[in-house]
Amino acid sequence: MIYQQLHDGDLPVRLTAATSIHKLLHNDECAESLKPALKDILQIYLKMMTEIDSEELVAALEEVVSHFKEDIGPFALDLSRELVSAYTRLSQTNAEDDDGESALAAVGCVTAVRRIIDSV
Repeated sequence: MIYQQLHDGDLPVRLTAATSIHKLLHNDECAESLKPALKDILQIYLKMMTEIDSEELVAALEEVVSHFKEDIGPFALDLSRELVSAYTRLSQTNAEDDDGESALAAVGCVTAVRRIIDSV
């Protein structure tokens, strides 16, 4: 299961799982099986965001937040804090060093915070 690969020791495996897991949310059965692990999934995304600057990772997190908008309330404050922290770090990164990936990820953080606010 993709969820189990979020705990893999190799960053590329975790990144692939994280950027793919949101695609499972289009299937109601898969989404329901992931719902009990929502807190863990959100923590994994936030941890990975400190390890790698990836617009695709932030976009996947946005999708997870959007899909579970009814359940995101208990995590909204901590999630928003972490996203603001990530935004601050990413916006201070030199865009020339990473082909603008950090800037795109920073914009994604703002969008994710907006989705959190909309959900609560």
